[in-house]
Amino acid sequence: MPLKRLIQQAFGVLRTLPGRLFLLSAGLLIVIFALQVTAGLPHIIELFRKVVRLAFLVSLVWLFGQAFLRGQRQWLWAVRRKLILSYVFLGLLPVALIVVFVLALGLVLYMNTATYMFQTGYQNIVDDMALVAETAAVEIGQNPASTADVLARKYSSRQSMYPAMSLAAIRRVSSDTFESAAAGPWRHLPAPSSIPAWLLNRPGGFKGTLALVSSGTADERLLIRAVVPSTDGLEFVVVDLPVDSEVIARLHDSTGARVDGITFGSAANNAAPLVAPQNAPPIGTQSGADARRPEVALFRRTVALMDYTDWSSGMPGRASISLDAPVGQIYDRMGSAQSGGAPFISSTYLSYFLLALAGLFFVIQASGFIGGVTLARRIPSAVHYLFYGTARIGQGDFTHRIPIGSNDQLGDLAGSFNNMSASIEHLRHVERDKLRLDEELQIARRIQRSLLP
Repeated sequence: MPLKRLIQQAFGVLRTLPGRLFLLSAGLLIVIFALQVTAGLPHIIELFRKVVRLAFLVSLVWLFGQAFLRGQRQWLWAVRRKLILSYVFLGLLPVALIVVFVLALGLVLYMNTATYMFQTGYQNIVDDMALVAETAAVEIGQNPASTADVLARKYSSRQSMYPAMSLAAIRRVSSDTFESAAAGPWRHLPAPSSIPAWLLNRPGGFKGTLALVSSGTADERLLIRAVVPSTDGLEFVVVDLPVDSEVIARLHDSTGARVDGITFGSAANNAAPLVAPQNAPPIGTQSGADARRPEVALFRRTVALMDYTDWSSGMPGRASISLDAPVGQIYDRMGSAQSGGAPFISSTYLSYFLLALAGLFFVIQASGFIGGVTLARRIPSAVHYLFYGTARIGQGDFTHRIPIGSNDQLGDLAGSFNNMSASIEHLRHVERDKLRLDEELQIARRIQRSLLP
């Protein structure tokens, strides 16, 4: 198709109602996107953007439907194109559906596996803090006078692993009076000086996650806290570990998933996060090259849901944790956990194997498609020879023969057509001979009549 004609058809489509709707909605979407990037959108403009996006999608579907109806006679009239399209519909579409299904299933498995790996590594740290609190509570229960020494020793033993870990021992003097001692930095929060009422008579204490929000920057973070009472129920050991950059790096090394952000949703039962002081260290989820990662990538990013507890009331809430978890790192961590070392097949070699398998699948599918197109071209060629042969016979050329290019039914049909042409040609010869004899007999009769009147 010449370029000028193509441009004319494009302008002709854009002058229709769906074309104008497409131009208007596309222009509005570009303007709204520019406003969103520069100044942000108010709520009413956000609703308008959704309406414009819907109009844009409707215009696309409308234009596609019109293009299909207009071009139907041009690209479906030939038998060859019909056969090619039938092969596409019967061969490529099921393959595309299978590929989409496999990708969707793999994405679900990846998201569940990455979330499980992260939550397992996180729970191991929670259990580690609970173990520190439990051993400290046992030692303090045996000798309450050594509370400060026990806390300092516990902090020193884990300082290299968890630099931000903080400990506190709270002794219940009366129903509303407490005495406390602390060890560790306690930069994320002031050391607790009392135990909330919901935890005083709870057997086994508490281990889990608290929500923490910075008062100055509204930075949302998690806080691991373990509280274990002594055997007499008068001493409580509190161990805090803020989920900062060191803990995030440790989780990444053990699970392959890195925390990119934390969001506290609508808290259930009025569970509220704690408020950290303004000088608390930031969470440090992204830095350097990590901050330049793409926002959306298949088999790389997922979201984990985690429950947290309101420290003052004990009510539960839920936090959404954005994870950057490349599937190769998740596979390597799983292989290392199973074999106790390097995985049996590294993620790099596994990627090469999957790429080779996908390439083989593509070659097989391409070979099938090329073979189908070749067959689709041969069948209409035979039909075209038959059509041309009937046209020649209609013009009176009974000597025309159709080439037989195959031994299938089309070849038999071509042979039958040639036999029919030969029979018609023979009949024509017989008829011509009969006419010639009739003419000779008539001439003989005229001569006989002239000689013998």
